[in-house]
Amino acid sequence: MTLDAIQLGLHWNRLVTVADEMTSILVRTAFSTVVNQSHDCACMLLDDRGNSVAQSSHALPAFMGTMPHTAKEMIRRFGPGLKEGDVLATNDPWVAGGHLPDLTVLRPVFAAGQLVAITASTAHLPDIGGKVWSADCNEVFEEGLRIPPMKLFDAGVRNEVLFELLRNNVRNPDDVEHDVMAQVTATAFGERRLGELLARYPGLDLRELAREILQRSEEAMRAAIARLPAGTYRHEVGLDGFSDPLTLKCSVTVSQDGLEIDFTGSSPQQPFGINSVLQYTQAYANYAVKCLLSPDSPCNEGSFRPVRVSAPRGSVLNAQAPAAVGGRHLTGMFVPFAIYGALAQTSKELAVGDSGLPGSPNFTLQQIDAEGRSRTINQFYSSNGGMGARWGQDGISACSFPTNIANVPAEVVEARSGLLVECKMLTPDSGGAGRWRGGLGQTYAIRVPPGYRGNAWVSMLSDRTEHPAMGRLGGGPGSLRTNILNGTTHLHPKKRVQLAPGDRLETCMPGGAGVGDPLQRDRAAVLQDLRNGYITPRAAVDQYGLTPAEAGLQP
Repeated sequence: MTLDAIQLGLHWNRLVTVADEMTSILVRTAFSTVVNQSHDCACMLLDDRGNSVAQSSHALPAFMGTMPHTAKEMIRRFGPGLKEGDVLATNDPWVAGGHLPDLTVLRPVFAAGQLVAITASTAHLPDIGGKVWSADCNEVFEEGLRIPPMKLFDAGVRNEVLFELLRNNVRNPDDVEHDVMAQVTATAFGERRLGELLARYPGLDLRELAREILQRSEEAMRAAIARLPAGTYRHEVGLDGFSDPLTLKCSVTVSQDGLEIDFTGSSPQQPFGINSVLQYTQAYANYAVKCLLSPDSPCNEGSFRPVRVSAPRGSVLNAQAPAAVGGRHLTGMFVPFAIYGALAQTSKELAVGDSGLPGSPNFTLQQIDAEGRSRTINQFYSSNGGMGARWGQDGISACSFPTNIANVPAEVVEARSGLLVECKMLTPDSGGAGRWRGGLGQTYAIRVPPGYRGNAWVSMLSDRTEHPAMGRLGGGPGSLRTNILNGTTHLHPKKRVQLAPGDRLETCMPGGAGVGDPLQRDRAAVLQDLRNGYITPRAAVDQYGLTPAEAGLQP
């Protein structure tokens, strides 16, 4: 099969469209807010060997990086015995998305009896049982139901035993089952669309098309790496940890063979649910490099072939079973900032400030109605901090970078949970000062209604209460995160807490860091920030050099 550049481009756009349609179906048919509002999911097309080829335009970096790992393991286990109508699934952290709430569903696609592709989806389930989604677990066994790689459907026949087992181990059985079936439906749609593509172009070989796409993506990334000066660059970042601070140490070696990213020297595996498995670490390392060096080329496994990522076994970035991994994002999402700090040493144009990270308070609510009937639900509401600035551009406010989940509207929180959202606003002065300002975090206040019948718990799943996002080239740090109960009590950032009727939980999400000297910021941009309420008059004077009169301060 020979494809010219125009044909290749057309087929590439068709594959991305298929992945986008799969994601649209998943989001619109899922029952849980974590999928239909936060969009904590992704869909992907892979080749017959399990290599990622095309992903949906909205896709979480973690899933983009872990689905190929899952697919290759599934092919290894089931390969010769796969049939049309099979659907495979697993949430094993060391095979799939890195913690138990993330379920990966894969469907083999056949043409003329031969495996030619795989359609896949990963989504964060609203509940997976166990102690609930929290970082204060000590082993993976506490964190919920662990589903080994197995068939969800066998030649089109649903595995009712697995569904019954799942329903009997979760708090929201209907939401969980419907979300799983939404994933199944999305993969079935992808299979159908690929079949239509092959029918329209009889001579098209999906396997050859995939190899051509992967090769070109690899060439684009190698060209981008070749523009970097050769050498080894080092950086480290600090994290709050659970009971003690953690350190991620990173060295990035640039050579003609590509990039070697090594996390030797990072903190050891922890006895709490903040450990990252290796494929999750690799996913965020690859994503960081893709965003920085080759953002415009097609995103697939070809882009990652020139990048090698390693972390010592038993470290917090390569945790070994049965480590607790429920809050693995509280460590793994810092990986890009370690890499950016290293690569910023090669060129000021590559300077990126650290981000405030997303927030993910997870509520477990036991609700009792007027007749005394009880039900327990699990609700996860994302609320994001500020994105760090980069050379030439301010950071984005209330943005989940380096992941890609959306803020949940206050109206949805209230409608689904019965909780009251009393405040949701951008926090002035939370973005780090700089020639390019960091994105603002947000202040989010939720109250348990005074007459609430039942019990309410919250797992904060947070960081940056002691280690702010750090700036580059003279840029200032972002604000710290706070979790305050009833205006006085500072909650532990990672423990589970019971709330009483009338309690008010206020979270100030951390801001992103700035880049460059704040005194070099364009004066018009400072005045615009002041008018918009992004900075206070005092910050305009103290950080950006405005006169008190310009800032509107009284003499």
